[in-house]
Order: sequence, then C-alpha cells, then structure tokens
Amino acid sequence: MISDITDISYIDIISNRIIDEINRDFSYISKPSPVGVSIGISLFPQDAQDIDTMINNADEAMYKVKSSSKNGYALYKKETLFTS
Repeated sequence: MISDITDISYIDIISNRIIDEINRDFSYISKPSPVGVSIGISLFPQDAQDIDTMINNADEAMYKVKSSSKNGYALYKKETLFTS
C-alpha cells in the first residue's frame, strides 16, 4: 500500500521499479531461478470505499496481467483494466 499519491505517473514509476528489482540478476545464487511479477492496483477512493473491495479489485487487475503476460501491472478501472 502506498498513500498520498498525487500524480498517477508515480504509479508507473513505482510499479516498474518493483518489476525491475524482482527481475534483477542475482549472480550470487548458484542456480538461477526465473521469477516474475504481476501487480494489480486499486486506488482509494476512486475504485473502492473499503479494504475488501480494494483488495478484490487489485486482485482482478493482477489476474488480467497474468492472463495476458507476466512482469507487468494493471490499474483497476470499473469499465476496463489498463495494463502496462
């Protein structure tokens, strides 16, 4: 959870930074294991008024990423999901 986001572009920066860190080459590991990440994002109060709905919406957005690709994020929207 991140609070006080005033610029939606900040979400892009944070999400891509998380994806880059998780996909980083960990050369100290003797047997590399590929790891991916799918991030679902729900915003308060635009997308939900309570924590359970926010989690469900973020989960829906995450599964959208998983079904189309991996190593990305999706921002929940009622009408449609925006992915990157």
